[in-house]
Amino acid sequence: AGLDVTGSITGSELQIADGSGDDLQGIRIINTHNDANAIDTSFIRLGITNVGGEKTTQIAAVQESNGGNAVALRFSTNSSGSNNGETEKMRILGSGNVGIGTTTPSTALDVNGTITCDDIVTAGALLHEGDTNTLVHFDANDQISLKTNGTTRLQVTNSGVAVTGAITASGLV
Repeated sequence: AGLDVTGSITGSELQIADGSGDDLQGIRIINTHNDANAIDTSFIRLGITNVGGEKTTQIAAVQESNGGNAVALRFSTNSSGSNNGETEKMRILGSGNVGIGTTTPSTALDVNGTITCDDIVTAGALLHEGDTNTLVHFDANDQISLKTNGTTRLQVTNSGVAVTGAITASGLV
């Protein structure tokens, strides 16, 4: 067994730390290219070789901006079946924000796509993106309120249902 290197490792470091000194035990890959005009990346590429060639996936440390200090973790998979055809699926920013289907998550969990789950737990309200006055609100008194245009239209309390405004129905049998 050994370490096989194909090509050069110019501008990079591959270190295997034994746990002595300040280093923890493990493998460390560092991109020492240090170009202020480029977004630097270090990655681990995992692959499978079969009759159709090599199919790979990738986990990468990615500089968040040119010359910046923040580093993100990028996860890419290969659904195309082409050689080295990875596409990014998830990113964790240096701030801790996680993006699935987006490279710029602006909240703790930012998903671009459909979510399927068994339960949703919220500490406040379910909001429509970009429309903060239309929501379903859950409060500390075990009440559920449906609000549109900032006004409560329907409220369910432990004593019943209260409706604000008119109730209209059409097409009912």
